[in-house]
Amino acid sequence: MDGRRKKRPIHNLKGQLVSAKVRLPQGVPMKDVEILVYCFNHITHPLVALRIMDNGWRPSEICEILNSHRDIEPPYLANTVTNKLKAVMARGKALYGENWPPADRAPRVDQSIDDLRINDGKAQDCEIRAFAEGIKAHPYGHNAGLFTKCVKYCANNNDDTKVSEIHKIVEILNQLDNMSYEEKVEAGVVKKKREKGDVGGLGDDGKLDPELGLEE
Repeated sequence: MDGRRKKRPIHNLKGQLVSAKVRLPQGVPMKDVEILVYCFNHITHPLVALRIMDNGWRPSEICEILNSHRDIEPPYLANTVTNKLKAVMARGKALYGENWPPADRAPRVDQSIDDLRINDGKAQDCEIRAFAEGIKAHPYGHNAGLFTKCVKYCANNNDDTKVSEIHKIVEILNQLDNMSYEEKVEAGVVKKKREKGDVGGLGDDGKLDPELGLEE
């Protein structure tokens, strides 16, 4: 042995994520955790990185979100996030001038990123279910919003709807929200409440069938 330190393997995160050239859904609110989990490649856009930084996310916290929600090997490191954010902020100044970011900017929480403009000649579309590749745990609780519901629905139902048509999935989810429990059973989107002694179906709470991507 020559005594040299073994080089750490390169993580596999990049291969899981959709391209940063994919235009994020317009008009769909996105929580910070949704951006980090589903769209981390997009942090290379200064406007996306600025939102995450303005909302107080530290590199160690970003790493925790990535490693707990995605199947990353070896685990993502905080210093990698730090270096990435520094490079993105420098790119922001190169694009928008030395006075960027503006000091009087307002914080943004749970908003859609409609002001992210990807050059039309480079903008890409992709299937919504592609955002679920490499996911071991979707955002949940207050960190999960409409975008999470759309991704889970498409992934669990093998739906090939694209980001540019996400409004179609939103309409489906809205229709399901307005259906009664009996209507959902009849439509096959939930299983009938389990009768006494029945080993199939769901529990007596009648929650949505997770296999159909509609769990609450």
